[in-house]
Amino acid sequence: MTFSIVARCSKTGEMGVALQSHWFNVGRETVWGSAGLGVIATQSFIEPAYGEAGLGLFRQGVGPAAALQRLLAQDAQPEKSQVLMLGPDETAVHTGPGCIPYAEHAPSAGVVCAANLMARPGVPAAMLEALERLADAPLAERLLGALNAGEAAGGDLRGMQSAVILVVAGEPAATWA
Repeated sequence: MTFSIVARCSKTGEMGVALQSHWFNVGRETVWGSAGLGVIATQSFIEPAYGEAGLGLFRQGVGPAAALQRLLAQDAQPEKSQVLMLGPDETAVHTGPGCIPYAEHAPSAGVVCAANLMARPGVPAAMLEALERLADAPLAERLLGALNAGEAAGGDLRGMQSAVILVVAGEPAATWA
């Protein structure tokens, strides 16, 4: 159904999320981000509550690993959920055993790639390799390169229809008084 990536740029501190799917308008219910807090993606049998609730926990000082565990405990079907979270200092990922094969994820320092309903295994590993190969490019270009690599490695079994890329600043946005 979907493949995605959450990544942090070690040079700028920016955090980004990118996701591609056969599902039309996929970004509307699958990706969230907030400057200085982090980014989140949910896929497989998506549960949009992971987005706003996850960012809410980040605002309370809860890191991605603890936030993910709290939200999984509230999920009626965590075995079918695939969730990626990234904050300024931590990543977290969950690929439930009930996700449609091929469902897998590949983490590295400051990045996690994940996929489900793929034509063949290896999509997250190919995405991670592309992100590392493009290390000198701006984060948005690196995320796009990772999506292109995921598509080339097998992509969504049903084909591609929509994608989303969201990049947020590593520092909280200034507030207006």
